Amino acid sequence: MTITCVIRYQIDPFQRDAFKKYAEDWGRIIPRCGGHLVGYFLPYEGTNNVAWGLIAFDSLASYERYKARLKSDKKARENFEMAQTKRLILREERTFVEVVDGTFGIPSTLAGGVTNTEIQNRLAEPFYPDAGGGGFAEMNGLSVYAQRHGLIVLAL
Repeated sequence: MTITCVIRYQIDPFQRDAFKKYAEDWGRIIPRCGGHLVGYFLPYEGTNNVAWGLIAFDSLASYERYKARLKSDKKARENFEMAQTKRLILREERTFVEVVDGTFGIPSTLAGGVTNTEIQNRLAEPFYPDAGGGGFAEMNGLSVYAQRHGLIVLAL
């Protein structure tokens, strides 16, 4: 079973660019320490002080091993320290979730919607693999993330 850690950040909206750098740095650190980075998401429209990070793990035991690796990783410690020094994160909440079978990655059925078969057929090109066995593709204005255990379609 795959679980996903959903991190909700309350950020200082005047330090959005600093949080973006913080998130970009995790993009290199998290996979190296054993997490499957789904992505970081900044506020775009609406609420300007909430950001999200999603990291997948095979199990809670896998998450615990990941946390231990983070503590010994120099760049991870530096990233934590930078965020604390600049006080760009005002609050952080973590929730662990699992997908309900049959409810994940279901595209719109409205005219112009993309079906699961179309997604699978189009993932071959252009496909940007990641170190965790998944990767990203762009199609019809959607960012599609494929991982070993299924598809995540992000309409960003």
